[in-house]
Amino acid sequence: MYTVHREELSEMVYRSIKEMILTNQLSTGEKIVQEKIASQLGVSRSPLLAALAKLEREMLIQIVPRKGAFVRKLSVKEFVDLYEIRLRLEPLGAYEAAVRRSDKQLKELKKLLTECEKSMNKTHTGGLKKADYKFHMKIMEISENEFLYRMVSVSNMMLMSNLEGLLKTPEKSLKDHKNIFKAIAGRKGKNAEQFMYEHILESVNNLKKRENINAKD
Repeated sequence: MYTVHREELSEMVYRSIKEMILTNQLSTGEKIVQEKIASQLGVSRSPLLAALAKLEREMLIQIVPRKGAFVRKLSVKEFVDLYEIRLRLEPLGAYEAAVRRSDKQLKELKKLLTECEKSMNKTHTGGLKKADYKFHMKIMEISENEFLYRMVSVSNMMLMSNLEGLLKTPEKSLKDHKNIFKAIAGRKGKNAEQFMYEHILESVNNLKKRENINAKD
């Protein structure tokens, strides 16, 4: 019983820290103060260390010997690589979501689109990142392609690619999301696929511009 409880506790800590990263409570490059997190979550070091080890395996944090654990800070190239993968996978998910979605799933996606819109009016960018993450992940879920969903979710590629925030204005991102939603609602697979491709491609191009600027400095 104790082993099961300990595993459940470490999973809770893992999810809590992951949520902190997603909502900007822990910023990219920030040191994770273990004593503070343990006190905040009311746990001992054992489940905390297990959670940190899992987060490191998933590349969300980096553990530096004799220095501690830090939220992973990606290079521009690493961000480009992540978005290039998303560019290949997510349009497929959008297409399949449009073809396979149920009315119930569409209502759930509409609710997340509303969350995106509401989060635009808040000063805390963590809410916008979280809303964006949930919207994209929901589309992958609605695709009912288990292999695709697991590839995207287990790798944390969406969470990691948003570590530095969105790569376009909230207004443009929301406009893209509305176009994608409309295509999925109308069961227009090709349109949903194209809108998602263009949505992510813009982020890829913005990243590449940033990479070129850094290379010149």
